[in-house]
Amino acid sequence: MILQAFLRRDWANKLSYRLDFVWHLGSLFFFGLLLFFLSAALPGFSEGRKVDGYFAFAIVGYAMADAMWACLRSFASAIRHDQVVGTLEAMVASSTPLWKLVLNSGGYPFLYAALRLFLMLGMAAALGAGFALPQVILALPVLLLSLAVFASLGVISAAMILIIKQGDPVAAIIGAVSYLFSGTIYPVSALPDSLEWVARCLPLTYSIDAVRGILLDNGSLGDVAGSITALVISLVVCSLLAMVSLRVAHRMVRVNGIQQY
Repeated sequence: MILQAFLRRDWANKLSYRLDFVWHLGSLFFFGLLLFFLSAALPGFSEGRKVDGYFAFAIVGYAMADAMWACLRSFASAIRHDQVVGTLEAMVASSTPLWKLVLNSGGYPFLYAALRLFLMLGMAAALGAGFALPQVILALPVLLLSLAVFASLGVISAAMILIIKQGDPVAAIIGAVSYLFSGTIYPVSALPDSLEWVARCLPLTYSIDAVRGILLDNGSLGDVAGSITALVISLVVCSLLAMVSLRVAHRMVRVNGIQQY
């Protein structure tokens, strides 16, 4: 299997840089503790949630935003790495379709993003965020749906890398706007009324709202049906855009080549 081959390659590469692997995982705990201690300066923060405390509110938002960013960069970073080391030319010259190469090349980074997400939620629960494993399991469909949406955006980002060789405006713009407007570490209601519409155009907003609704409000999937519907629509739209962007990238690669970077 193509995916299995990519996973073996990337896993072997990560094992050769163990310190970097440990550092990236350690950064999760660093930011988690940062939010934990920051919450002490914001007593009484609830934002209408059944689970009181800024830590619970912020850690869920940060975990989802971190997963989004990791998925945004996963496919593009893998393609960029293959460009630089010179293996992309050989892969594209094979009989494997370009879309399969792009999707499978991001397999390991995507799984790593999912691991980071669940580790951060687990750490939050251990530090007293107010939710437990059964609630995380209940939120699993929303988490997987969110990762699928973020992965679709990541494929668009990878297609852009194939076209412009380096620099990734898709990930940079979507990441920056999402962190700023999606209610990651402060509620969307804190935004001016004239900017709240921006938040409603971003998939991350609905991901965070749905997960917070389940974990912090003890809600059911039915209680967050509106956000789930928005995520499904986002998945359809982003998947179609990903397919179109890959076709455009494939056409441009065939015409211009991939050696100029």
